[in-house]
Amino acid sequence: METALNRPAPLRGSEDFFAETERQQAVVRLILAAAIACYIGLLGAISAIGQPLMRFFAVETVLIFAAALFIHWSVRRRPGIRHWRRALAMATDYGATTVLIGVGGAVMTPIFVVLLWITLGYGLRYGRTYLLIGAGLSLTSVFCLALFSAYWRDLPYILITIALMVMMVPAYAYTLMSALRQAHDEALQAGLAKSRFMAQASHDLRQPIHAISLFTSCLKGSRLSDDQAEMVDSIDRALNGISGLFRSLLNVSTLDSGGIVPQQQIVALGPLLQDVAAQHGEAAQRARVTLRVVESGLFVRTDRAILFAIIGNLVSNAVKYAPGRKALIGCRRRGSQVTILICDSGPGIALEEQAKVFDEFYRSPRHRRTREGIGLGLSIVVRMAQLLGLQVNLRSTPGRGTVIEVSGLELSQEEATLAAPVASPVTALAGMRILLIEDHDEVRAATRRILEGWGCIVEDDTSARAEARDCDLILADQDLEDGAGSECIERIRATLGRPIPAIIMSGHDAARLTEELADTSLPILSKPVHPARLRAALMAQKFAAPVA
Repeated sequence: METALNRPAPLRGSEDFFAETERQQAVVRLILAAAIACYIGLLGAISAIGQPLMRFFAVETVLIFAAALFIHWSVRRRPGIRHWRRALAMATDYGATTVLIGVGGAVMTPIFVVLLWITLGYGLRYGRTYLLIGAGLSLTSVFCLALFSAYWRDLPYILITIALMVMMVPAYAYTLMSALRQAHDEALQAGLAKSRFMAQASHDLRQPIHAISLFTSCLKGSRLSDDQAEMVDSIDRALNGISGLFRSLLNVSTLDSGGIVPQQQIVALGPLLQDVAAQHGEAAQRARVTLRVVESGLFVRTDRAILFAIIGNLVSNAVKYAPGRKALIGCRRRGSQVTILICDSGPGIALEEQAKVFDEFYRSPRHRRTREGIGLGLSIVVRMAQLLGLQVNLRSTPGRGTVIEVSGLELSQEEATLAAPVASPVTALAGMRILLIEDHDEVRAATRRILEGWGCIVEDDTSARAEARDCDLILADQDLEDGAGSECIERIRATLGRPIPAIIMSGHDAARLTEELADTSLPILSKPVHPARLRAALMAQKFAAPVA
């Protein structure tokens, strides 16, 4: 049996929020106008009001509907905050209500409820300032009734009661809203503090894990017995699991703090999918998964880094939960949009679990003992997809496999500028002069050792004020004690008078860091960096086309 899970992207940004708020208020206004029209019709049907008054109310009801329809049309045509429109709406609401009560007299007493309703409605939808304005207009309405209506002037105690009601109820609501706002702000600050703590803790813990990973890679290249090689492989697998956990925690903290802002660009899907497959090739080989990519010449407009993370996470899950099976990555064009599919022939997902797999911290009872992770991966996928306005759909048949679709990508007729890939052996790095700038002793030692193992000539430094020296590439940590690695790169380039290839390593989120760099073309590797990724980045920089 197949089911589908569709997680649409929510409204994004304050403009979208206020557009929806304005639309809801306009709809409520139409509903209230219809309710008042029905009440007046009922009064006419039971002969509670005479024909002259009925005709007057009919004309006013038509005018109320006309104003409500115009405001609703204006909200749909030009959404967002329009203060002139809000002023017109409030004038219509309070003016029409006052006229109905003043002219109708006793039969229009229930309309006082509408007066209080619209006051609270403006406050709850638009904030405390509008609540105070609404309360002031309500008091003005009561004052006008006392001044111009003989009927209500003869009932001073009722008017006083109503005046107290329209003052005290909004005042109490204002107090509650203020307390709620304070609690919201405190919760927001606590959430941001938690996110900052998680990001910093993740960054600090990544450093030793990164060093251990590099030393483990060095051990792999040494002469080991079979038992020793097996133990090193076990250490490497454990490190990969820890690295995945840190990436999940860092992604969650970055998303919570709003630190990821999509950067739209033209993206070639074929190379992107190939890069994803290459990144997970080693894991697929260990799990005996046949990972295949369907070639594509399509281009889309999106944020490449975020899309890469989304697809990479889904492919990682396919490899993890379909050992010994097949996995396929491809894309399908649907009109002006493109859908990316990740298919596997694994055991599938039980029907009762399919609605839960995208929830934070959910892990299937079947895999808790046999699979690593804490259940954050797919929830992060959904949140990242929401940033790009994409939908994530899941279809699964137990015993046959799972298909996950990432849909909503905008097809582009423009083509991305692609660098020609160069396939070269590891020995091609021999003789490459690398300036390593890293202030963490263990990380610096491990990185130097593995680079020298690849035949590179390494000079290292610990300071952002490192002396400029001629080299083929600068490999710098971004988070140095006395400055930023990117600034050090810029200074060395300026001193030597040429754009030396460079790579940044950081324990923070790569997408967020890219936005902060002056040179957004700098490659960024997030720690812990697997040696294969580091080697691939060095090869890409060495064989990249020279800058004109």
